Amino acid sequence: MKKGFLAVMAITTALFVTSCGKKGGLSEETKAAMQTFETNWKATEGNMTAMGTTMTTAFGEMTTMMAANDAMDMTKLKPATKASVDSMLTMCTMIKGQMEKMKGDYSAAMTQWATDATAYADWKKKAQEEKLADADFKAEIDNTWTAKLATYNDQLVAMNEALTGIQAACKSSCDAITGMVAPVK
Repeated sequence: MKKGFLAVMAITTALFVTSCGKKGGLSEETKAAMQTFETNWKATEGNMTAMGTTMTTAFGEMTTMMAANDAMDMTKLKPATKASVDSMLTMCTMIKGQMEKMKGDYSAAMTQWATDATAYADWKKKAQEEKLADADFKAEIDNTWTAKLATYNDQLVAMNEALTGIQAACKSSCDAITGMVAPVK
């Protein structure tokens, strides 16, 4: 009887210890998913920062092109050419407005990024301290944080496309103005 009792106690203790050890612990699958997520999160953060640098450089170049056109002597242009140049200069004004809007959109995205990065770090710390269940932890990563990351990546694609479009419009307008004004010399 004593041996049977000890055997039951040993099995019960082993099951208790095993179940306690698993409670709140993260599975290897969840740990791997989290590592992948955090790698992607850091990459997106780098891409967001790089976008700011790219925008600053591109906007500087566009501003220089537009300033060069503004400095051209347009007093000797024929009325029809002057009207065409004025139309292109109006396009430049619109481009400047698009640049300012894009700067504002980027600034807002970076402010939101900082807020979300802090919220993620706080959530992760709390989830680990409270030993959140594996399924709950993975669900939060999948449903909340991966969705936010996808939104930021979509914003990056949209900002890049917008920047490419603005650059093309600026170059086209500036080249057209230069082509119409340069022969006057």
